[in-house]
Amino acid sequence: MRTPSLFFALFVSLVLHAQEKTTNGYLLNWTGSVSPVPGEVTNGKFKVPGLTIQIAEADAGTVTSLFKTEMTGRCLKYVNGTPIKCIDATIPEVSLKPVLLLAQAVSGRKGAPAALTIAFAANDSTPLADQGKSEAFLQSLAVRMNRAVVQVQIDEQQKVLAKYTGKVEGAQKDQAKAQKKGASATDDLESIKKDKGKLAEKQVDLQSDVQKYQARYNLTQNADDLKKMTKAQEQLLKVQKDMSKLLKKEGQIQKDINAQAANVPKAQQEQNEQQTSKDKANTEMEALRRKFEAIR
Repeated sequence: MRTPSLFFALFVSLVLHAQEKTTNGYLLNWTGSVSPVPGEVTNGKFKVPGLTIQIAEADAGTVTSLFKTEMTGRCLKYVNGTPIKCIDATIPEVSLKPVLLLAQAVSGRKGAPAALTIAFAANDSTPLADQGKSEAFLQSLAVRMNRAVVQVQIDEQQKVLAKYTGKVEGAQKDQAKAQKKGASATDDLESIKKDKGKLAEKQVDLQSDVQKYQARYNLTQNADDLKKMTKAQEQLLKVQKDMSKLLKKEGQIQKDINAQAANVPKAQQEQNEQQTSKDKANTEMEALRRKFEAIR
């Protein structure tokens, strides 16, 4: 038969697995607690009563680091180990005199919050008789430390958002570049078409001149008519070469226009995809900010 504690553990596990997360794996909603509960710190052969707070989405190492940051300027001397000893700690919320603070962090299992147990002691084995507003101090500490964890998540999410913002802007630039190149190539194509029209007219005129001078020379065998016919033939040949160059250039420009026309929808698709990712990252960012504010 399953015990109530087993049912509770199963329920907590199901809740943890069901919660929504960011792309980086951070929980989107705050479901933790900042209320201290009774605990004890094992200090060698002594067990000193204290209070335990939970730090969500953190392990013992992170919690220990955050705790030391929070206690900066409050401890005269640190003794690292298990537990951490903060000698002559200045905690006016607890005592007007310096106290011995014992702290021990333990990682949670399978995504469960880490636990930080703190004992305010007179010595290595004896808890402080009058602990003042220790619960309020621990609750405030839990708020700050949990928020510090989420702030790191927000900072990382800001980088993700900045990355996708850059990709959206890059895709927009690519699209604008493709459109600009396409428009420029279209203008070049129109210019070539005009030049082709002029050359075509000139070619017709020169062909007419060649035929005219050929017919005249056939009748007169005059050297001057031969010279005119030869000159017209040379001019016609040059026009034909120029026309061939224009046709080749026209084909290249048309190919470029087609390529840019294909690049525009590609860039648009890339922009849409990156915008979707950016919107998701922004939604996750807003959720993390709400999560931060919910820790109180």
